[in-house]
Amino acid sequence: MLSRSPVGALMAAALVFFSSLAAAAMPAVAAPPPSNAALLQSYVGSYVGQGTVFDGRTTRALRCRINFRPTGAVRVGYAGRCSAGGGSFSLAGVIAYDQSRRAFVAAMSSSAARATVTLVGRRSGGRLVFRSRQAISFQGRIQDVSSTMALTGGAIRIDFRATDPRTGRTTAGSIPLSRVAS
Repeated sequence: MLSRSPVGALMAAALVFFSSLAAAAMPAVAAPPPSNAALLQSYVGSYVGQGTVFDGRTTRALRCRINFRPTGAVRVGYAGRCSAGGGSFSLAGVIAYDQSRRAFVAAMSSSAARATVTLVGRRSGGRLVFRSRQAISFQGRIQDVSSTMALTGGAIRIDFRATDPRTGRTTAGSIPLSRVAS
């Protein structure tokens, strides 16, 4: 169960809506991009990371573990758990290539927000990027949440920003995740 602290609540809401995940730099001479199936399957594995959440007053540690598993040739499922500010939450979802849209689609749900979010991603060579900007309600208050998720090989970085438009108070965070050996 997620703590009712503003930092924990906004951090969880931002992750639910795909907080940004910045990718590593591309090499100077890039190989041909992998097929859509190969790109998705390249994310299979376990990732762990530790980062921070800052609410304008306090910086707190944020820890996550996410496992990606194959669920089809052009589809991977994932599940994980994150903790921050004395609370924790779970998340789960799927990323797939939708041939009819000719696009990658991600769906995610979380114990922190009782909704499923679906986003269309963009491919750039060997990385996959999802961006979101939404107004969400958390504990009866609207938050403007901007987020991006980019998957690059064996590394993931999540960055997010949630702002209370009524007070202007912003909570932002960042967490790099690295693949761990099985």
